[in-house]
Amino acid sequence: MKRLVCCEDYEEEAEKVLIKEKWDYFSAGSCLGLTAKENIEAYKSYYILPRVLRDVSNIDTATTLLGQKVATPIGVAPTARHHNAHIDAEIPVAKAAKRSGVCMTQSIHSFKSIEEITESCEGEGLRWMQIQPMNDRPVLADIIQRAEKANYKAIVITCDDPRMPLHYKLMRDSPTLAIDPKVEYMGNFSKEFNNLIFQGMQEDISKWRRAVDKHCINSSTWE
Repeated sequence: MKRLVCCEDYEEEAEKVLIKEKWDYFSAGSCLGLTAKENIEAYKSYYILPRVLRDVSNIDTATTLLGQKVATPIGVAPTARHHNAHIDAEIPVAKAAKRSGVCMTQSIHSFKSIEEITESCEGEGLRWMQIQPMNDRPVLADIIQRAEKANYKAIVITCDDPRMPLHYKLMRDSPTLAIDPKVEYMGNFSKEFNNLIFQGMQEDISKWRRAVDKHCINSSTWE
């Protein structure tokens, strides 16, 4: 395998080593994939400004996130289905984030549980926990309390929906992947809860947001 030096190299290699169905899932957007393409184009509009006639002999990219030091203001966003790419799912990613000194936000849909990831990192490294609106308050409280016990430093609330996108390529090539992830096993929940917790909101989102704060004792909440 050639030396991988940029994101494009890793993407190219991933297409070679992953089975086609898994690669299609990771690389495809929904429908015609317009948003996925526009996301890439949007990143191309950002530039790093050159610094000239300045002392750059001692550069330090370290900063803080909610009071916690990180080596660089780049982290791992919450993403699911790591087990489709690696047998150990999120564990190698968590270890890499710890080794690099950056923050990892664990997805509520992670294949590995909070406890498994914490143990793999020997309790070290900066980790945040992502959650989504759910009507089952005891499950919500359990996730938050377990994250705090494992020394996760923040709760990240997102309002996306845990469903497979309608992508034409996947529907043509891999009809078995056109599934609802609610029937998949996720590491942070017992099997009997997997099909029950993600339901339509039955109350105002502001009330749900206050419920999250009520369960947060030592961690910060970031939307």
